[in-house]
Amino acid sequence: MKAKTKDLEGFYAAADDYMFYKAEATSFLKSKKIPYKLTQEKKIKFIVRKKVIEMDYSKSERDWFVLIYNGKDKPVETYSIDINEDETLLKQLTEPTSTPTPLPH
Repeated sequence: MKAKTKDLEGFYAAADDYMFYKAEATSFLKSKKIPYKLTQEKKIKFIVRKKVIEMDYSKSERDWFVLIYNGKDKPVETYSIDINEDETLLKQLTEPTSTPTPLPH
């Protein structure tokens, strides 16, 4: 993590919050036995409707976010604080066909 602001106190408060909610989100995913992956990659490949697509998050308005991907639909971007509260995301996460399709190498 690198501060992009002159308000270092605000940055560190936000970073602390992010770390807390990331831990909460990963704990939630583990408790539901939902696979997840932590990454700092900005360009990520997904299979959507049987085609490989590359999503570029380098220009995302969110610095710290969670991608919800069920193995078949376009990923949904959200914050870790919202992961266990959004019914749409929960449905996508717990859908019976949510096993991710392996990416081709």
